[in-house]
Amino acid sequence: MAAAQGKIRAASKDAVNPFFSTGERKARYADLAAVWEVIREPLSANGLSLLQLPETTRSGLWLETRLLHSSGEFLAFRGWWPVAKAPPRRERGEGPPSNAKWARTPQTYGSAITYARRYSLTALLGVAADEDDDGNAASGNEMNPTERARQAYEASRQQAPKTTAPMRAAAPPPGPPSGQEAAEISAKEAIEAAGSQEELQALVPRLQKLEGESRAAALEWFRARKAALGGA
Repeated sequence: MAAAQGKIRAASKDAVNPFFSTGERKARYADLAAVWEVIREPLSANGLSLLQLPETTRSGLWLETRLLHSSGEFLAFRGWWPVAKAPPRRERGEGPPSNAKWARTPQTYGSAITYARRYSLTALLGVAADEDDDGNAASGNEMNPTERARQAYEASRQQAPKTTAPMRAAAPPPGPPSGQEAAEISAKEAIEAAGSQEELQALVPRLQKLEGESRAAALEWFRARKAALGGA
């Protein structure tokens, strides 16, 4: 890893985010392709490879990133990422139906996976962008990207025809999972942390309290972990 990092250079901020660009100011960032461009050869030359495994939930996704070495050793970490809801679709020249709701779509999940992959790779490998303006946004010297997006959306509403039905207000960013989903995630983490058959078996009463799809998903993890620990 030390040899590979000695060859990894900064990723270029060549991509432009149109939603966060205003006037002459272009919101540039190093996209996933730019990050892969600077890490692929150094990793391969030193027997290293990467796997990224997403698992979607009702309000977000888990992403596991694994750095593997040709010796068989690997380093892995997982993180939970929220997925934003998309605004209701609006037909050309018309507003959305009055009962239209903001919803998570395959496109918003796809965007979140790409976003999570990029940030996980840069964090794991220590990749920096050749231009870093995150400090300004974090310190409040620039408008928060979420606020810029909200204002852009409100401006688009003002430009719609007067006959357009009022659109629903933007939903707040999704928070951490709750209820059954939170219990499912917690149970899966406990299953992964179990280091013996005894510890794993002690989780059975906890799994029995889950319901429906959450219970079925947790049981799959239970069986996989049991097999990994040498159970029948």
